[in-house]
Amino acid sequence: MSGLRQKLDNVTLELAAMTRALGRLAVNLPRYLEPCPSEVDDAALLLGTGTKADLGSGPPFVISDVLTERGAEARLAVTRGSAPLIIHSQRCLQHRVDEGAQEHGGRLQALLGPSGVLTQEPLRSQVMWEHWDHEASLTDILRVHEWDYVSQLMKRCRELQEVQDASSNAEHPSPPPISSLDIDTNICADSFTAAAVAAGAACRAVDRVATSQIAPRRVFVAVRPPGHHAGPRGRVLGPDGEAVSSSQGFCLLNSVAIAAAYARYNYRGLLRRIAMVDFDVHYGDGTAACVLNLVPGTHHVSAGHGVRVSMPCYKPWLDQTDPNEVPPVAIV
Repeated sequence: MSGLRQKLDNVTLELAAMTRALGRLAVNLPRYLEPCPSEVDDAALLLGTGTKADLGSGPPFVISDVLTERGAEARLAVTRGSAPLIIHSQRCLQHRVDEGAQEHGGRLQALLGPSGVLTQEPLRSQVMWEHWDHEASLTDILRVHEWDYVSQLMKRCRELQEVQDASSNAEHPSPPPISSLDIDTNICADSFTAAAVAAGAACRAVDRVATSQIAPRRVFVAVRPPGHHAGPRGRVLGPDGEAVSSSQGFCLLNSVAIAAAYARYNYRGLLRRIAMVDFDVHYGDGTAACVLNLVPGTHHVSAGHGVRVSMPCYKPWLDQTDPNEVPPVAIV
């Protein structure tokens, strides 16, 4: 009983911390979304990275129709360039998880559904909307993640697609098969695609901020699955090559790190320093591992039979100045 009580106490503390964090977000988000002066020199990019907030489940929903209509209204109501931009994607809902999972499509519904926080007045007419369905390129993904991890994730999703195709029946359709990477992290046949679209939307936000003379200065990217626990090889490993956590925390691809690397590489003459600010109940160990990988080092891999081999690791985003220009920042 004492062990169970300790777990309940821990959950209570986490919920209290999450409530405080959501309260701060609710207070600061309207201020963040207020129009900013055109003479501001530094573009601000906000990418949501949190993973643990369970904002309520619900039936499958469609966000594109609602936001297409309201996006048209918003474009008429605001001055382009002064209003924030919200990027979202219907394809992120294709990442299906087990019933009762903490990270699920209902989290997007809480933001973008018919009664969502972001689709209500007065906010909905004060922002611009953009629907994005394109995946981040493999080149952009591999600037942050190792091929062995990415290829295994793609393979697992392909295998689930094969199972789904083999069991499909037009008269009696079966639910898509769901597998697990660990005790928390589910995947389905479309999970890699959804994660790649989420990363692509984050890169799109970088483009929108960096390229147009009338581009929005602030972009909020509402996507899933999350990514801040996904390191270069997925679950973060310790110096001995063993996983430091039993869970990858619902994360598949680190969208924020991919977007930061994309910005550093593609806009080297425009952007120099990049800060990734991570607010969540839990430490973004995956994002931190991606930043640490900007410095040449070694990692240990298992060769079987208890033998571990040291391998070099290094994932530069641009050049040897990366560690000085990409400081890790976290608000937990």
